[in-house]
Amino acid sequence: MVYTIKQKKNKIRIFGKKFVEHNKERCNILYKNRTFPLQEFFLIEDIDKQDKKEYKFELYLNELKDIIDRSYMFYECDSLI
Repeated sequence: MVYTIKQKKNKIRIFGKKFVEHNKERCNILYKNRTFPLQEFFLIEDIDKQDKKEYKFELYLNELKDIIDRSYMFYECDSLI
């Protein structure tokens, strides 16, 4: 998934709250060879310098177990391209 980086924000909503609550144990996030727990927001400070220059970054969702319910996955994620 690719997200835009908006100025004057310290975090970006990457997944909807309900989706994260239902799938915390089922997947994690991969970014630049780093693994993060499934979370609703991604901090700007965790984004690579080059990605910040380009005002966008790419994440991968790593499914550890099958995701049964994908509802609200991108709820209110206005930075998703």
